[in-house]
Amino acid sequence: MVLPVPIQWLVRRRGQLLLVALGLSGIVSAGPAVAAHTASTVAPPMGGQASGKVTFVGAASFTIQTGGRMMGEINALTASANAVTLQDYPYVWGGGHGAAGIASVGAPGPGFNGKARGYDCSGAVAAVLVGAGLWPAGSHVPNDAGVISALLRRGLIAPGPGIAPDEVTLYDHPGVHIFMSINGRFWGTSDGGDGADPRGGPGWLSDAAWDATSKHFISYHFLPSVLRNSTAYGQDYTFQSLRNPLLETGLLPGDAVRVAYAASGVGTMNAMQVSYPGALTATGTVLQVGLGGSSLTLVGRNGKSTTYDTGGSLTLTDRLALGDVVSVAYTSTPLVSGSPPVIMAHSAQVIAAAAPAQTAGTVTSIAASRAAFTIRTVTGQNQTLIAGGTPTLLSGVKVGEPVLVGVIEATGGLPIAEQVAPSQPPTTVTTPAVPTPPVTTPTVTAPTSTAPTGTGTAPTGGAGVGG
Repeated sequence: MVLPVPIQWLVRRRGQLLLVALGLSGIVSAGPAVAAHTASTVAPPMGGQASGKVTFVGAASFTIQTGGRMMGEINALTASANAVTLQDYPYVWGGGHGAAGIASVGAPGPGFNGKARGYDCSGAVAAVLVGAGLWPAGSHVPNDAGVISALLRRGLIAPGPGIAPDEVTLYDHPGVHIFMSINGRFWGTSDGGDGADPRGGPGWLSDAAWDATSKHFISYHFLPSVLRNSTAYGQDYTFQSLRNPLLETGLLPGDAVRVAYAASGVGTMNAMQVSYPGALTATGTVLQVGLGGSSLTLVGRNGKSTTYDTGGSLTLTDRLALGDVVSVAYTSTPLVSGSPPVIMAHSAQVIAAAAPAQTAGTVTSIAASRAAFTIRTVTGQNQTLIAGGTPTLLSGVKVGEPVLVGVIEATGGLPIAEQVAPSQPPTTVTTPAVPTPPVTTPTVTAPTSTAPTGTGTAPTGGAGVGG
């Protein structure tokens, strides 16, 4: 909430304008979405069940908006204004800005005591618009000028007053005050004069709102095409969750829920159980659990992995092991119109426990994302595995290193590595050489003739020797 400059608060008192310079901290622009159906603030019977869409999630409470009967926009605005008036909220500076349609303690200024919940002028107008589906329930509310800017951007209003009899007009003194008329009847916060709320809170104004014609106020009317629409006017229920804060884990605005509640004894309702009638289911093998149990990643039979937000619920993930086959109940809810939906897991049931095995080999490649790697096993086969468990599973692992891998077979796709540890390189079995004795070949010597000593006659028939 940020409004760095002082603005002024307009108080209406029997034809006099009293401008009080004040500072307001906290105002954030509203989102673009329009509530699916409308809301009032009438309390349900104390104890039982209520179904609807979540419009606001706070630190210790949440609000749902029920369905209702169809009616025209003008009738829905009138019914919403009546509902806010009947709650008899006081004027509280900054009240109703944190979550549209929800009274709050506001900020230091008129009516603020740190305890009383109420509305200021723009917070009150936004609450009425929420009731007719013209402002997103539970969103942040800007100051008066911010409300006008948001409605102009969304093409809901145009400059100038509306044309009776079917008209809804906003009157804005930028940075000072805003109020409205519905079919000629003025509604807003006041100083309590002429029968209005004596505490200055929001309600019907019976002083003819003479300042609607003041040159300081700029009028804007809702387009006839908007007012011709029909909307389902429902009710707005707020439940306390202090007794069981885990009920809010994973709860998002837009979720369709069924709430079992009990009376608190002090006028509020304690949520006892929250269920999700429209939840979807998916089955897969646990591939990874985020840090602190913040998320859960499953790989399905088709090999595709999906990550589910858990809202940090350790009760959902603390009993899951890598490789478990689980069934998850989840919702898919877009937080902002046009944005990707948040896939939120609300429960996880183990169907089959993991059955890990081991394999050994040498790392031959590692994906750039370090989400998968390949090893050559001792049998000479290449095996690609998904790096499961934690993002740091492959930290320190290098190509060429021998590893021992804890492996889980997934329900689909590649097997999952849950653990990778260094190992000794595979041993090559060498058969020792048997020494061969040397082979000796005997030497054969030819006989030698010795010449006769002295003189004589050569034998007849032979070659003569000598001369």
